[in-house]
Amino acid sequence: LVKITARDSLIVSGPVSFVGTLTTEQGRNGGDIVLSAMELTVEKGGAVQTATDVWTTDQGAGDAGDVVVEAGRVTLRDGGSRLSSITAGAGQGGDIAISADESVLVAGQTRHNAAVIATLAANSGNAGHIQIATPDLRLEGGFISVATQGAGRAGNIEIDTARAQFTDGAIIDSSTLGSGQGGEIVLNATESISLSGFSLDNEPNLISSVAFRSGNAGSIRLTTPDLTVSQGTLSALSA
Repeated sequence: LVKITARDSLIVSGPVSFVGTLTTEQGRNGGDIVLSAMELTVEKGGAVQTATDVWTTDQGAGDAGDVVVEAGRVTLRDGGSRLSSITAGAGQGGDIAISADESVLVAGQTRHNAAVIATLAANSGNAGHIQIATPDLRLEGGFISVATQGAGRAGNIEIDTARAQFTDGAIIDSSTLGSGQGGEIVLNATESISLSGFSLDNEPNLISSVAFRSGNAGSIRLTTPDLTVSQGTLSALSA
């Protein structure tokens, strides 16, 4: 377990800045990460990550830990900054739960350097789920992803907010690139959801669950009184 509590700000900044847990031994689970602060910032390539690095299809493989964030404001921006959980074997990926009293911002100028909140299943284990609760969610070119590349299931994304704004080529994705099932995307916004504006590399905003191989795509459900899509795509497709 990694537990950090900051009275004011907690900043993870730079490509060598890393808060993480890792299981490399079969049969042992990785530790959780619990972060509490008035403001959490992950920037310039910094990372908060749990992972299992046991490349095995054995059912005895360990599970990755969960990531829990409780803050007033959460900001991830630029340089490939990430808050993530990855399973590389049969172990289960960890869940990510973010509760922010004021706002969550995930930003990046292009698809290549965007910040990301993500869970990934790279083998037979299932990816973890992502839950976000905040009154103000802004993805300014950032990613939220629960993908699978193998036989494991993608995770689900559940977001509860008042306002969700997707700009500058932002992405929410629960796709499957292998035989695993794609995940569900559930976005509840009591005031509004909007998708507008392209990234610097001319990419639109995207909310998607796509099956690129033999797996089935997940579902997308948006609930809001006010939905605006001016530069964006909503897509759930199976090959």
